[in-house]
Amino acid sequence: MTSSRPHAVTPSRSWRDDFRVLYRYVRPYRWAMAGLVLLMALVGATNAGMTYLIQWIMDTLIIRLDFRRLPTLAVAVLLIYAVRAVAMYYSTAVSRTIGARVVHDVRRRLFLHVLEQPTLFFRRFPSGQLSSRMTHDGTVLQQGVTEVFTDVILEGFKALAVVLYIFWLNWRLALVALVAVPFLIVPVAVIGHRLRRVTEQFHGAVGDLTHGFYQVLQGLRVVQAYWGQARERRQFEQKADGLLQIQRRWVFWNALHPPIVEVCLGVALFGLIVYGAYQIRQGDLTPGGFTSFVAAMLMVYTPLRRLSKLNDLLQQTATAAHRIEQVLLYDLRLPEAVAPVTFPVARGELRFEGVGFWYPGKSTPALVDVNLSVAAGETVAVIGPSGAGKSTLAQLIPRLMDVTEGAVYLDGHDVRTLRLRELRTHVGWVPQEVFLFEDTVFNNIAYGWPEATEDDVVRAARQANAHEFIQQLPEGYQTVIGGETIGLSGGQAQRIALARALVRRPRVLVLDEVTSALDSESEAHIQAALAELKGTCTMIIIGHRWSMLRLADRIVVMDKGRIVDEGTHDELLRRCALYRRLWRRQVVEASR
Repeated sequence: MTSSRPHAVTPSRSWRDDFRVLYRYVRPYRWAMAGLVLLMALVGATNAGMTYLIQWIMDTLIIRLDFRRLPTLAVAVLLIYAVRAVAMYYSTAVSRTIGARVVHDVRRRLFLHVLEQPTLFFRRFPSGQLSSRMTHDGTVLQQGVTEVFTDVILEGFKALAVVLYIFWLNWRLALVALVAVPFLIVPVAVIGHRLRRVTEQFHGAVGDLTHGFYQVLQGLRVVQAYWGQARERRQFEQKADGLLQIQRRWVFWNALHPPIVEVCLGVALFGLIVYGAYQIRQGDLTPGGFTSFVAAMLMVYTPLRRLSKLNDLLQQTATAAHRIEQVLLYDLRLPEAVAPVTFPVARGELRFEGVGFWYPGKSTPALVDVNLSVAAGETVAVIGPSGAGKSTLAQLIPRLMDVTEGAVYLDGHDVRTLRLRELRTHVGWVPQEVFLFEDTVFNNIAYGWPEATEDDVVRAARQANAHEFIQQLPEGYQTVIGGETIGLSGGQAQRIALARALVRRPRVLVLDEVTSALDSESEAHIQAALAELKGTCTMIIIGHRWSMLRLADRIVVMDKGRIVDEGTHDELLRRCALYRRLWRRQVVEASR
């Protein structure tokens, strides 16, 4: 079985794509959207009603001075505004609820998607970029769904209702009033295209800025220790200045909308006044009708103003949606077997057959034709220079990545034919970089097996040589660690990580450079714990320290992705030049 290298799918952008992506998010709430449309239509109808009342007021009350219909007029005005107020309230509530639910769904989907991705995924989307897309893009999407759909529908119905009314009132005058509308189309389209490009650049710059800030926070102690504040400040200012330049371009293009609409409105008013005066003089139009017509035309251009401004928000919303889609479409999840093999009890026998692995974008393979057998209960150490492929080999055992050639077997079964959950129940993995959740010691250890009892957690802590120092913490196993709540030494944190791997009683334990950054005392505690475990499970120890190699029944030497030799310490000293060089370097370092 071989794995093909997946690739990202980047959708092409057009206004149809923009609406298609946005509609995909609101589709589950299409019935609520249908109700929203009806409410908006009702609001639009009240606009037409108000323009009709203006004509009635002018012709009946002001010109004829007929006040007998004043009570009827007052009731009509109150009724129209009451209906308008109720419709506006429910339309606002429904639209904001839809927006909140859409973003809730998107963030949940994005989180679950990222949760299942292997480590290769994060080479394309670093943590800072993902944080930006989850928070910033999610907020923009919520605002857009709430405002774009609501205002496009609302302003569209307002304009439509009034346009129908003015055509009913006087179709010739209506054509004059709307003659400038076609001249809006080309400028708005051009500006929209420019805004789309600038908005894409803006979101990308925000993601880069967020990622850089996130990275500095993670490595702040290194920055301060090497007096890198000035360098980081320059880099941050460059990114922030670049973002500011993009925002200035956005302001330029966005500011063109209002004057264009105002010019078109002025042209329309000029034509309306000239032709309207002519019709009044000819007796084809009453003063009240003309006043109502002018009010109606202003009601048409007010939605057009709003819709032109919405073009910018649409570009931002669509760009945010596409950026989220890019993450969701880039899927490197390891496939589950169609007919998985199940075995509740594992022996721990491992076998690598013709294993090869390529990292995407690299010109040379990380592993080449690796063949290795490890008996159940055997302890094997894997050593080699940096970049030899040791950690890559270790990550293939619990299927944190998949081989691109060959296969890895556990008890004779290709690990790709096993359920991931079951495989990782049998394999414990302890990486070099320790990560502890901001939670209690108990919960950090039990994370390796949520069903663990107190006895299970204490047993794992004892096996990891951690029980004694845990007891000395302020609240013992209930002490909150992780984050900045309480400081643990590197060795203590590593022993808790080891306990987390041991709590499930794994049949295979993979230790990836677990002592490389520890002092001799902390390393001694880890060694003592592993010495007690020797023989109870299969252990793969990735490392180079002689003190750890002494635990191994067999030592495997790797270089440039290949196994160059294997055997005991004495055998390798006699016949393997690379092993002798690595061992002598270790002896020299230990003597200093």
